[in-house]
Amino acid sequence: MIMKRVVLLLVILTIGCTKNRDTKSTVDNNAKVKLADQLDGYWLSESYLVDVEKSRSIFESGAYETKFWGFKLEKENLLSESPMINGFTEHEGGYGGSLKFDSLKSKFSFLNEPTELKLIDSNHLELDFGDKKDLYRKVSDEQTELRRLLFEGKFKNVIRANHVIEFTKEGLIKGLNQEKYFDLVYDFGEGINYDVSIFYPSRDSSGIWTRGNLYHFKIKSDTIKLYRITPDWDEMNHKIGDLEFVLVKS
Repeated sequence: MIMKRVVLLLVILTIGCTKNRDTKSTVDNNAKVKLADQLDGYWLSESYLVDVEKSRSIFESGAYETKFWGFKLEKENLLSESPMINGFTEHEGGYGGSLKFDSLKSKFSFLNEPTELKLIDSNHLELDFGDKKDLYRKVSDEQTELRRLLFEGKFKNVIRANHVIEFTKEGLIKGLNQEKYFDLVYDFGEGINYDVSIFYPSRDSSGIWTRGNLYHFKIKSDTIKLYRITPDWDEMNHKIGDLEFVLVKS
């Protein structure tokens, strides 16, 4: 009789322990899923974006202070057995690394480095290296954010009888006959060593510089000045021409 009671007690304790482990596992998994959902997205250096907004220049903002220019995190990958951070500079990728999830801290960190990913708010993420902290901003992508900071809005072209031109952060141009889409250069080279916007006849032609019209831009306060560039792709010796647009934000 006593033996039966002991066995019954052991069974009850075992069931209780199993339930506790299952509950903890569920809680840990829920925390991981929630965090992965919050981290999912495209992140760019906050110091870089702040410099762009202050200087009104992409070219002059190249000396950003963060380890990465940006990186991408994907929810599905973060929940996999081999989570990764896919880091890149404005020139190239391949600067990522493996991550691990710490269930006690409910945080991801680098697998082989003492570096934690700390979510500051829904739009800001910090990489804590211990002796250095890098802040990143969640964005749709680099082009959309740069357009938003520098070009988005309606402008009057004071050179041409206050003709109204509108730029959207998605890259659309409204008010020009031949040019319907634009990009901003952030990866400099091929003779482009100053701020440049490229106007294309359509979105489908974007991404290939030779298909668009190049303009050197200067921004001061609410005014954008655009100088037409005559490209020389053979010698990479492009010439900045006369002032073609003076756009005042309306």
